[in-house]
Amino acid sequence: MTNLGGAIYAHTMSPTGSLFIIVAAGKRIVALQDSGTTAYQAWAWPGDGSAITSYPALSNNDQIIYVQTGIALYSLSMGTGQMTSGFAITPNVINFASPTMSLNGNLVFVGTTNGMIAVNAQSGGLSWQFFTATGAPCLSTASVTLYAYVGCSDGGFYALNLNSGFQQWYYSLGSSNPIFGGSALGTNNEIVFATTTGNVYCLSATAGLFRWSWNIGGNITSSMVVAGTSGDIYVASQGVFYSIN
Repeated sequence: MTNLGGAIYAHTMSPTGSLFIIVAAGKRIVALQDSGTTAYQAWAWPGDGSAITSYPALSNNDQIIYVQTGIALYSLSMGTGQMTSGFAITPNVINFASPTMSLNGNLVFVGTTNGMIAVNAQSGGLSWQFFTATGAPCLSTASVTLYAYVGCSDGGFYALNLNSGFQQWYYSLGSSNPIFGGSALGTNNEIVFATTTGNVYCLSATAGLFRWSWNIGGNITSSMVVAGTSGDIYVASQGVFYSIN
């Protein structure tokens, strides 16, 4: 057991399984090294004084950790916890929107108070910024495959071009159906997501055409997970874990 001196808000694991990256007390990042029988602190990053309530993202080469705070998006060395040369002061940042990497590792996507941004993963420079039609925040974690998919609090679900941020398609459920949880790519080229009103939706990933919906009945703010082999969809709502096939 390792006492980090406060609540743990989020955590992730290195691909080797030996390093645990933890958001401790909502303000700092701690890396714990697994020695087999116990864990010890490898390094700690003190943060910038603002809250950290999102999950860190790992680069495709597993060398960099991207951390979103209430002020900026930072890149930290996986081995030392030191800030690398690039980081972005992100416009209209949301400290509980988790960053997501593009598949090629060139861009980091994160939701803002009025849309979403893409940041160059190496330089930290702003690549593009997208604004929602209503000016609503995008609180959900982007799902990045063919496009960058993100749901927003106005009930809009957007598919954005990865390189330009251009809106490829848009599906609106209305402001009474806000989307907080992250989406996931399903089988048969489909994208699935859920609303806080308890509805799970499945759309065509390429054109945003409606496929099906299913009502759970409880509030859903968690991200979706799709099993790679079976295509089963997993989602949590108010203490209950559901499997949809």
